[in-house]
Amino acid sequence: MILFTKTRLLFFILFVVLLTDASTLLQAQTNQCSICWVPITRHRFVPRVNVSNSIKGYAEILPAGYNANPAKKYPLILFIHGVGSVGDGQSVDALCYAVCGALPMKLEQGRVSETVYSNGQPYSFIVLTPQITSFGTVNSGDIQSLINYAIANYRVDINRIYLTGLSSGSDLI
Repeated sequence: MILFTKTRLLFFILFVVLLTDASTLLQAQTNQCSICWVPITRHRFVPRVNVSNSIKGYAEILPAGYNANPAKKYPLILFIHGVGSVGDGQSVDALCYAVCGALPMKLEQGRVSETVYSNGQPYSFIVLTPQITSFGTVNSGDIQSLINYAIANYRVDINRIYLTGLSSGSDLI
């Protein structure tokens, strides 16, 4: 009888601890993307910006220390999503489709390093993930507009601009 009571007490304490941890975890999540149910904390969403006819919003990841050194320029990586992530770019919910997979999600989860090394030198980079409104209308001019937008609004090293994509997004490269 005493053992049963101790066991029940142990389960009750375990339940309270788990409930408290879950509550804390839910409160710590920012930019929650319900479509992938993963807390998005690294990306900053930039909806409702008219980059081109087919790009109306994007998500960004800036290198650690980006604001600390205003003279430093960084390489730029543009990730172009596939057709399954098409959206209007007008809201965070829409932009979630662009970041809930491939390179953006791997960066979000820390599965791809934010810093790479070449000859012992560390390199960090700016990552922009635009949301394409329609693959039926997007073309290389839209990608060039995005590059021009990035150069005008970020400290981009114009000699180190990289494009990558997934599925239909890779067709634009």
